[in-house]
Amino acid sequence: MKKLFFCTSSLVLALCFLFLTGCKIKSNDSQTTSDTSSETTSEQASFTSNMHSLVNDTTASQLDTSAAEQTSIAPTKPSKAPIPVVTVPQTIPAPTVKKIDSYKWNPEGVYKVGYEKNMLIPGEYYVVKTGTKDASINMVNYKSARPIDSVSYLVNLNLGDEVYLIGCKIIHSSVEHPHAQPDGKYLSGIYKIGRDIPAGEYILRQTGEYARFGLVPDANIRGNYDDLRGRVKNFSYVTLKEGSYLRLDRCTLEAVTDKPIVNPSGEVYPQGMYLVGKDLPEGEYLARPLANSSYIYFYNSSAYPSSPSKTITLRKNKETLVVLKQGQYVFADNATLTKRA
Repeated sequence: MKKLFFCTSSLVLALCFLFLTGCKIKSNDSQTTSDTSSETTSEQASFTSNMHSLVNDTTASQLDTSAAEQTSIAPTKPSKAPIPVVTVPQTIPAPTVKKIDSYKWNPEGVYKVGYEKNMLIPGEYYVVKTGTKDASINMVNYKSARPIDSVSYLVNLNLGDEVYLIGCKIIHSSVEHPHAQPDGKYLSGIYKIGRDIPAGEYILRQTGEYARFGLVPDANIRGNYDDLRGRVKNFSYVTLKEGSYLRLDRCTLEAVTDKPIVNPSGEVYPQGMYLVGKDLPEGEYLARPLANSSYIYFYNSSAYPSSPSKTITLRKNKETLVVLKQGQYVFADNATLTKRA
């Protein structure tokens, strides 16, 4: 019994000891947790306080630095977005050319023909010599320059042409066109019959070697010189009809008058064309050759072109008797005529 009591008492004491030990440990743990929480709260408060101080110090420092910079650097406008740089190949800029008016006078120079503002428009133009020096008009790819040995000239310019003018000026022929000189003569050049020259009979006079004339369809200076089959030896007659162009090379044109075409030296009439009954009396004449090829041509009129009604071939160094009749046109080619006594 005692033994049972002793065991029971020992068990009770052991349980009491364990209970008291557990309470103490819990109390210690609670105290530890409370202490730790207090320490944590204290550390957080200290950290927050330090951060506030740091932020305040940094802001103050930045404000001081900004103030210093504003004091030492002048204020500037906000910069725009940068413009991207584009590399452009280098080119030679086209020259600025003033607008060319084809209906006003344009001075000597180089002109292209087209529809750009700095070009002459295609069409017919009137070219006028501007001084006493040599003048000429030349087309690109044309074999030679056309001398402007007269005061005026007509020329037809086509699209794509390039023309060189020296010593002369140019204007569209609808504004200005060739005309007779104050003395009534038409100088070498191209004329439109009916507009520039009235239709009718005229006298041609030679002004240079190999003088020629002819009728051409337009004012194209590219026309072949050999197409001008009308020859002028000293003087000649020609009747012009309206509707075509007359081209004169190294000769002039003048109206027919009642006066003889030439005053002969004695009874010898030089080479050229005569109207029998006006320039020399009808009758018998001696024709004398001046070259290996000498001829006397007879025409019924001065119309051009026309074929002679009769041709006499003269022998070298030998006179030939010819009979002239009233109203005939007689052309002494490389020959003279002497009135037979």
